[in-house]
Amino acid sequence: MTFPVRVDNVPLTETKIVRRLSRDQCVALVGPYKEKFFRVGSIPFSIYRAEFPRQELMSPRTRANIINDLMVTQARVEFRGERGAVFVEAPYNVTLMVLEEKALFRFKLIDDEGFPSNYPTDRAEDYQAG
Repeated sequence: MTFPVRVDNVPLTETKIVRRLSRDQCVALVGPYKEKFFRVGSIPFSIYRAEFPRQELMSPRTRANIINDLMVTQARVEFRGERGAVFVEAPYNVTLMVLEEKALFRFKLIDDEGFPSNYPTDRAEDYQAG
């Protein structure tokens, strides 16, 4: 999958081919950062539960947007100064993180089985397919 991205608000002109990593390669890459990734998911959800009143009035889309914004903010905090972690702004207001030029991460709220709960749009399926 290729798309135009911006790094630090500057258009990225170079196209890179990204290959899928094996499960073992993913575990080896993410392993040193596992506590950071855990906090990227857990802290935003705790903040949402504690600091956003009247949650029953929020639509699922509103909830997802709030939690996504909190997750991206927490990821920026966790990975600030981390060599090899670069945040990119992709189309459709999606923030991604490239880690060690080996993996591309999109921050999404997932269910207990590790899957997003929203309807799989063409864009989401394209992203999932790589």
